Amino acid sequence: MRHLVYLLLVANLVYFGWNLYEGGTAAETVRVLPPLPASAKRLVTLQEMVQQSGTDTGKELNDFDGLTMTQPPGAGKSAACEVLGPFHAEDELYAIAGELGLPPRKHITEERIEDGYWVYLPAMEHAQALQIGKQLDDRNDHEYYIGKDNFMSLGTFKERSRAEIRLRQLQKMGMDAILKARYTTQDAYWLEFSGQGAAAPVLNEVMGAHPDLRLRTLACR
Repeated sequence: MRHLVYLLLVANLVYFGWNLYEGGTAAETVRVLPPLPASAKRLVTLQEMVQQSGTDTGKELNDFDGLTMTQPPGAGKSAACEVLGPFHAEDELYAIAGELGLPPRKHITEERIEDGYWVYLPAMEHAQALQIGKQLDDRNDHEYYIGKDNFMSLGTFKERSRAEIRLRQLQKMGMDAILKARYTTQDAYWLEFSGQGAAAPVLNEVMGAHPDLRLRTLACR
């Protein structure tokens, strides 16, 4: 029995000594930590932020709503909005908005669109332009005019097939005419999605019925 008491005493002494050793090691570890760099910023408490902002220190903020009232998370960052279009008339946008059950919130952009075709001869000497004009007049072909720098327009067309017929006709007359698409710029309207937007099945149905429409991402206004 006496030996058991001695054994327990030794175990307690070992345990006590081990705890002292561990405590000393932790203290030494803290002492040898390197100093913080000069660029490091100290954490600021909510109360300190209130005081720095000039808020009445007698009024405490109970949650983040008060703190973020003037500077909400993400403030100053540009957001992206999903839009559907393009529509070339506002009434078209309003009609589709009604089908989708969306408020008619719109974006306006400038779109470069194809606006027919034309056949022409590039700038030339004035005498040459007059000679070509006479050649056309002799054939009773008055579908031309001479422009700036003796540029010659030989016809404008809505359909490419008609422009190609005109091009072949002039080539048979020995003219190196050029066929080119014409473009114009006009306003295009885009329907902005709000909230959860339109239900996917309805949106797919509308886009299927209007294959020219497409989804696009624009910066929110």
